[in-house]
Amino acid sequence: MNINLQHYQEQYIQYVKKQEIDKELKKKFIEILIEKKIAKRKEMWNSIRIPLNQIKFLHNLANPFYIGFGNPESDILFIGKEKAFNITNNPESFLDESINNLLDWEKSNEKDEFSFNPKNPYLFYNTKYKHKIKGRETWGFYKNITQKIISKNENNIELKDNTFFNYCFTTEINHIPSKKTLNKKLINQRLDFLQKEDFFKSFKHVIIGAKGSVSKEEIKHIFGKSPIETSIILGNNKRTTFSVDVFEYENQKIILCNQLSGATGWTNEVLENLIETIN
Repeated sequence: MNINLQHYQEQYIQYVKKQEIDKELKKKFIEILIEKKIAKRKEMWNSIRIPLNQIKFLHNLANPFYIGFGNPESDILFIGKEKAFNITNNPESFLDESINNLLDWEKSNEKDEFSFNPKNPYLFYNTKYKHKIKGRETWGFYKNITQKIISKNENNIELKDNTFFNYCFTTEINHIPSKKTLNKKLINQRLDFLQKEDFFKSFKHVIIGAKGSVSKEEIKHIFGKSPIETSIILGNNKRTTFSVDVFEYENQKIILCNQLSGATGWTNEVLENLIETIN
């Protein structure tokens, strides 16, 4: 992964300095970002006391330079709407999945299954919480689609819950986690980050499950100005017609589709048509 992690850690601090939040809380949070030891960061994070009138501003601490999870050298990139958890109810996830992402990548080769590793976050959740991936959750959709893509190109590989991150990478359009999708638009810092880093242009297959959160023009701003564009109807369920927008570049194919989660109402037939379009 050819991303200047130290540069973006400094940019993250500058971003936080400009946010609307209590001065003392901001000071303590920046001290966390300056700390380079993961264990010490966790200790500092757990000791923070947040005034009740500041809870509504916690989202301002989310990391706009969040890179993502998985194998940076894989062929498949999934881009979702946002991380699906409530910040105030899940402070540990907020630290692991947002705040620490840049530092975690810097230290990813030092990780084991008992610590949060951005190369394979499933191992941490399975070890600590015995989490199993369900077919209708977002990771379940990602696993299924990844399996179908690699099966077309590589024989006799069966993905397991603990291995599917070896074959794909995931990130988000909106850097602010939320249990309920907010359809928030890209902020300038996030848009510029995705556009400037060639890393996101290195994947052969890009599936953006974020209709309503990113525009066609923003996709072309991020990935390149002159793709071959087509729109395809995949099918429908009882209440929704599913369509995708396809952007084809010389070495990359991008699919913009509905959110990949059970609540969206994907049928097996529509999902198979999506996979056929990707392949």
